[in-house]
Amino acid sequence: MRPLILCVVAAALAGAGCRPAPPEAPTELDDLIHFFFEEFPGDEDANVLAGGDNLGAWFDAADEVVDGWATGQVSELSQAEVDALPMMTWDPDPSLAVGVYILVDLPCTLAQTVDIYLEPDQLSLFPDSYSAYERSYDSDYECFPDGGCDQVDWTVAIEDSIAGLTMTYEMETSLRRRVDPEDDSRELVMARNVMPAAADENIAAAGFEQSYHIEVYAPRGEDRTLHLY
Repeated sequence: MRPLILCVVAAALAGAGCRPAPPEAPTELDDLIHFFFEEFPGDEDANVLAGGDNLGAWFDAADEVVDGWATGQVSELSQAEVDALPMMTWDPDPSLAVGVYILVDLPCTLAQTVDIYLEPDQLSLFPDSYSAYERSYDSDYECFPDGGCDQVDWTVAIEDSIAGLTMTYEMETSLRRRVDPEDDSRELVMARNVMPAAADENIAAAGFEQSYHIEVYAPRGEDRTLHLY
């Protein structure tokens, strides 16, 4: 489990010349998590923003939320959801992966969460989380905070040592801003992290083979952000 940021996821119809109707944002949390994961690469920003509104409504009404937190288990990813990931270099069985979520109301602005998420030196911010962490950006990440670009991609090389087990692996990450096409004051930020290949480990009997994250950062008023992880 990685630390939370404290202040700190439609093709044209053949021969028809039209596009299918975009998926409607669900209202239940488990459905929303899968919705965000599948819609991360999509272009229906209004629907994703509606999903953010539904996420906030669920958080405000759910009995699962205690002291500003909710945690629980997520239903497994489908084979189709994993097959749609372009960065995968092998064919994992997603039914073997166990999903969990954390949903928390952060006492900070969306801009603050973005600044921390974009910081290249995550090892300095979270020194107890990794043995080694090296991030390589695919483009200039400094364009993102001021709106000069709406997506930034990077690769992270990570080494972890847990209870004598050392493992190295890479994560492919994208950070993306979604803006309401009819009201640019409404926005949220999504992040997707995928481990494209199984980790290398020093104990053959152990296995860290799959890791998929979807995150949503949805503003709540002027100085708070709802974070789904």
